[in-house]
Amino acid sequence: MTEPACVATLARRFEAAEARCATLDQEIAALAPADERRNTLWLKLEDALAERQGCLEALTATPATEPGAVRMKAAIARRLLQRHAEMPAEDVAPLLALAGSALDDLLAGSPSPTPGDLPPH
Repeated sequence: MTEPACVATLARRFEAAEARCATLDQEIAALAPADERRNTLWLKLEDALAERQGCLEALTATPATEPGAVRMKAAIARRLLQRHAEMPAEDVAPLLALAGSALDDLLAGSPSPTPGDLPPH
């Protein structure tokens, strides 16, 4: 599988897991607290969250040198960081890792800046 296809596949898996999480969360919220179906839905939500986390980790670990693949990673990181700006630090760490990975990928494809390329203080 080529790099953009690999990143695209991971991005699609991430988006699907995220959509499942949202749907399951809505279904849980719609049930009465004593409804026995809540336990089954919570288990499904845990599985979807684990899939989402696995995709996030795989995206972070997958290098991207093609502009489209870097954009996919950066778009997911941006959206997650915007949505989760008030999350506890331990929950934000994986999102920052993905953002850092996208930036690393972007910078790896660019020549190193020289002192003349840097903005003045």
